[in-house]
Amino acid sequence: MDLVTRIKYIKKHVLEKRNIIFTIILIFIIIIILCCLSTIKTFLFLKNFYIKNNLSLRTILVKNPDFTEEDFEKINSIDNIELNVEMIFNSQTTSLIKEFNDGDLEGKITILPLLSKNDIKIIDGNNLNNSGEIICPKKFYPYSTLYNEAYGEKIISSKIMDGKKILGKTFKIHSENELNDDLLVKVVGTYDGISLNQQLDTCYISMSDFKKVAFPYERIDLWYDENNEKHVEQFEYEGRLIRIDKKENVNKVLTKLQKMGFNAYISGVVDTNYYTIMILIPTIVIFISLLLAIVIVSSIIKKKILYQQKNLGILKVSGYTNSEIIKNNLCETFLIYTFSFAIAFIIYYSLLNILKYYRFLGEFTLYNIDLNLNYIYVSLIYFIFLFLILLINLKVLKKSLKIDVIELLKD
Repeated sequence: MDLVTRIKYIKKHVLEKRNIIFTIILIFIIIIILCCLSTIKTFLFLKNFYIKNNLSLRTILVKNPDFTEEDFEKINSIDNIELNVEMIFNSQTTSLIKEFNDGDLEGKITILPLLSKNDIKIIDGNNLNNSGEIICPKKFYPYSTLYNEAYGEKIISSKIMDGKKILGKTFKIHSENELNDDLLVKVVGTYDGISLNQQLDTCYISMSDFKKVAFPYERIDLWYDENNEKHVEQFEYEGRLIRIDKKENVNKVLTKLQKMGFNAYISGVVDTNYYTIMILIPTIVIFISLLLAIVIVSSIIKKKILYQQKNLGILKVSGYTNSEIIKNNLCETFLIYTFSFAIAFIIYYSLLNILKYYRFLGEFTLYNIDLNLNYIYVSLIYFIFLFLILLINLKVLKKSLKIDVIELLKD
């Protein structure tokens, strides 16, 4: 069969009602699989991302009261400890910044101490080198994002600013330590807050500056005696914050500290079960979808070839070999599948971008987390599914071609 004849044959059959139904079913199944794979890829990335970048998973808190110099030396004698600082540096402070006031939005930032220059990745400007310097996130929203979810507030995306625009800007940070004045700071750099999963209002200052502005007490107890006299009891920070060099050494160091009699525990916890569930559910859906796809596609192809048996008989009587008939049928199936996959991918990609544009995907959009499948994954899905469909088609077709021509020509 020459190319022109083959094209005419395929064109004649490709728009049959059965093929249109086949196309719609394929589009639906492919969209489900693409969405599920996108979900799996995203949550696998998030799981690895948060574990890798979560500094609290490498942080051990030692909460012993009356910490002595001898205790300090004991801790420093343990290998794999890269940081051993006062417990106050496990806290944070907030400050109203009038320079960031914008209409009804009140300027407010969260401030953390920079324990190590390696903790952040500088994007613009410089790292902290002197007192009175501050580093803010590249994507900066200085309107207190920390409690937005609790109060039902929404981040106004148009108000998220490029931190580079405030380089060189100066403002005062309110000191919660009554012994010190407010601290005048200058923005010297921006950092990649997304890689740290930090809130968009979080800025860093040096440890020495942080001690000047942070509240000096871990807690304050307020109580009244039987004479209704007010009593205030202040408790200073006790213990140490310890940073371990590698995550795999954390449990080893923790065990040593506990054997020495310290009340020590790991600062951070990642709920891996959540990520496991969010990966498992779409995996099950994909498995079920593939099973349904195989069953449905097999059924449709069988009915389609059964419907075309008379045409197969006519082709055989006309002198066409089984090989030529198979080529025609596989070409037709290939075109239908490729068209279906292309439409499914366009719908999937458009749907994802519509959800991102209208911010229905929440933090995924806010933190620029890529939900799209890359072209390698898409190509792999395309060829695997193509192979399965052509294999089913070939198996059913070969079985039909073994039938006697006279039987094929019967209505």
